[in-house]
Amino acid sequence: MNTASDHLLGTPQSRTLTYAYAGAHFGKSLFWYASEILFAYFLTEVGHIPVRYMGLILALGYFSGTAADLVLGLLLRQRLSHVLQTCRMQCLGAVLSALTLVLLFLCTYVPPAWGAPYAMLTGIAFRIAYALYDLPQNALLSLATKDADSRSRVSSLRIFFSGTASLLIASAIAPLLTSRIATGQPARFLLLVFGLSLAAIVSAVVLLRAMRKAGPFPAQPSTPAPRPNLWQALCGLPPGVWILVAMIVLISGGCAMFLKLEPYYIAYVLKSPTWGTSIAMMASLGAILSQFLWRYLLLQSGKSRVDCLLLATAGLLVSIVGFWLGTHDWPLIMACALGFGIFSGGCGTVLWAAFGDIVADSAKADAGLAYGLMTGAVKIALGCNCLLLGQLLGGIDYRGTQSGQLPGLMCLPLILACLLVMLLTWLWTRCGLPVRYQRYQ
Repeated sequence: MNTASDHLLGTPQSRTLTYAYAGAHFGKSLFWYASEILFAYFLTEVGHIPVRYMGLILALGYFSGTAADLVLGLLLRQRLSHVLQTCRMQCLGAVLSALTLVLLFLCTYVPPAWGAPYAMLTGIAFRIAYALYDLPQNALLSLATKDADSRSRVSSLRIFFSGTASLLIASAIAPLLTSRIATGQPARFLLLVFGLSLAAIVSAVVLLRAMRKAGPFPAQPSTPAPRPNLWQALCGLPPGVWILVAMIVLISGGCAMFLKLEPYYIAYVLKSPTWGTSIAMMASLGAILSQFLWRYLLLQSGKSRVDCLLLATAGLLVSIVGFWLGTHDWPLIMACALGFGIFSGGCGTVLWAAFGDIVADSAKADAGLAYGLMTGAVKIALGCNCLLLGQLLGGIDYRGTQSGQLPGLMCLPLILACLLVMLLTWLWTRCGLPVRYQRYQ
């Protein structure tokens, strides 16, 4: 006879359901990495949009996504506390995200005078649609899991499949960049987007069908009393949520700057799409294969989230410093790219598991709002990144004599982020908060 735990993610009895969730996360991650790695390069080098406008277009999209995260998290608060309704919303979000992404990549077929306004409008539309896709799927990490162990397993699986998505996008860089002068390059980007859209929609539908087939779910939390406004709702979240949000923002922002500059680094520093793609793929492989290690560490008795986070952050710091200093040392670059994947993947696994813990433990009725706060804060950081990126690239001749500055621009923000996260983690332990993020015994 089935029990309630048989219908929850991350348990031995629900492997099919857990892998359906991982597949849906893979589909969503394809969109995320396509936007993180390819958007900036596509707009400036294929869409021929000036660099200063590129930064503004991407930043406005992220800021719109932040607003959508918070508004949807509050307005859909009740629906985002029910597993099946949450799955239905992520399906709708997948369809809308696919449609708006295709429209965005059609900007190269718009008259040049209208290219930037068109890209801005479709970029904003994509970020809003993506919020409806992203927020429900993230909320399932707290809604559809039983305990800290199951959240550790699911978080590790999420990073494994998002790393696989990153690997797929990385493998597409070479054929896309080798046609940099060819007239068929916009069509290649568009073909890639069609493939990503199909994968995202199919995987979202598969998850919904698997959830429906799984049967009844454990009783949901009773509907909380409505709060009068967004500010009071945010103030009602546990303090630990804010600490974790700060750490996630720092790591995400630093990694995003590295990834956004990666195609420029490949095209204008390495000048070899094939070798550059091998670096990107090495980082993705590191994130994928290391998840077996991170899951093992997180499931060890007495091993806290804090211990694992310090290890991952220190490793990421060493890897990124080595990447910067070893610009002309090919074996060192490859080793550091592998380290970047291993330790950035570790940071992601630990932070997502810890965030899932505190939401499930202290804010389950506000899961949508808590995840909306986290993803919204990340998008604000990414939007500021884009504004900074536009200013930095607009101020140097990155295609010519000053291309040597690109490695420093890639690495410095992430180095600073790692140092700040390590400081926050130390302060975190001094405040006595880590006990919430120990494995539940």
